[in-house]
Amino acid sequence: MNLRGPKYGLEYRERDHVIRIGVETAAPDADWIIYMRSAIGWLPPYQHEPMSEEKRQQVRERVIKSLDFLRIKYYLAE
Repeated sequence: MNLRGPKYGLEYRERDHVIRIGVETAAPDADWIIYMRSAIGWLPPYQHEPMSEEKRQQVRERVIKSLDFLRIKYYLAE
């Protein structure tokens, strides 16, 4: 996972496939608000490859583990 900050969001990478996840800094009890629903599919040139619900869940779990490891306070806006 590549943390680019609230202005650019999070980038989750698997080899050459990338998903961008929206982020804001407006929560009083958290550093970031994470918009997991914005992770709807891979970025170009892989945007036409389907992403299963299982893969979305795996991405979500990995993002959460990474944020916890980095001790970033976050709120998941689902």
